[in-house]
Amino acid sequence: MENTTFRSYDACLMKRLGHMYNSSRTYREAVKAEDALFQQFRSGLSEEQQRQLDDCHNAMCYSASVCEQLAYRQGMRDMIALLYGE
Repeated sequence: MENTTFRSYDACLMKRLGHMYNSSRTYREAVKAEDALFQQFRSGLSEEQQRQLDDCHNAMCYSASVCEQLAYRQGMRDMIALLYGE
């Protein structure tokens, strides 16, 4: 499938994934624990170090979201290939 096809579905897919994550208690608890540790670590840093850490964290979260989208798309491609015997 063309990437343009997947781009048209990205908003819908991300909305569905967001709903799934938000409805998962396990996920919410994991995020809460992660945030608590991050804030604890961040509080001991200077303002400049906090900014650098925030920039690094944002970049890591973005790259993780890209990986998640790619994995989801590949899963869709694999499912279609299995269904159509390609």
